[in-house]
Amino acid sequence: MPVQNLVSWNAMLSGYANFGHLDEAYSLFVSLPEKNLVSWNSMLAGYAQNGHAEAAVTVFHGMPERDILTDNPDEVCFAIVLLCCSHAGKIRGGIQRFLAMSFDFSVAATRNHYCCLIDLFGRTGHLAEAADLIAHMPFEPDSLELRCLLGACRTHGNLEHGARVASFVLGLRREECASYVFLASIYTHALKI
Repeated sequence: MPVQNLVSWNAMLSGYANFGHLDEAYSLFVSLPEKNLVSWNSMLAGYAQNGHAEAAVTVFHGMPERDILTDNPDEVCFAIVLLCCSHAGKIRGGIQRFLAMSFDFSVAATRNHYCCLIDLFGRTGHLAEAADLIAHMPFEPDSLELRCLLGACRTHGNLEHGARVASFVLGLRREECASYVFLASIYTHALKI
């Protein structure tokens, strides 16, 4: 397929997926005689944006097995899949993909990938693992990762972790009003118990 045609087909696929017409997007996707990374990422993103995490993970599983895939998954692809694992609560799948990203596909983990994994641990109540991941990131944590953990502490009513994380975030940025709100919510939840 000429590159021009693939670009046009990918634009149509992305349009269908972005507007929630997933059946049409998938029909177009499977009918493409040739797919590139944009095709795969468009389909993954369409499922992810529309709350179909399981379908996105299924599409991702098909990527390396297909001979027609000329490009390996990239950092965008892994960010989408990690986000889907987080929303679906798939800890094992998220960890496996996070590790495969570096070891199998030589894609360096970015702050965004770490945030997705922290979010996954946080959503599933594994707050100690999320805190441990933050402590062992190859870069200094900023308020984004810490707020993610703080939100999980609020969700799970963990006053101990929440107070520690909030004081750290506030030490980094005193003007971080979201941290005050999260901390107040954690204390309110703890007082109701």
